[in-house]
Amino acid sequence: MVQRKTHLHQRPIRVGLNLLCLSLHEYPLIRFRTENHVTRCIAEQFQERMNKHLSEDKSFWYYGMEMDTVMERATLILVDRREDLVAPLMHE
Repeated sequence: MVQRKTHLHQRPIRVGLNLLCLSLHEYPLIRFRTENHVTRCIAEQFQERMNKHLSEDKSFWYYGMEMDTVMERATLILVDRREDLVAPLMHE
């Protein structure tokens, strides 16, 4: 029951991220901590939905495509609110 409830709370996040990326013509690279079950689940399902959309809509274009030399692909960093938000952005 807890697992199902968790997935129900993640759905609006995944749907919102997909809609945002599609409306901005972004197909982002996704970064997350693999040991975090919540961010891993969101990332995997987000990626599946984006891949499905790209395979179904051949006319969809996104920044960073092979023919786009102006902009690179965006990076989506998924973090849990219990994690340090600065550490993934720092370069040592």
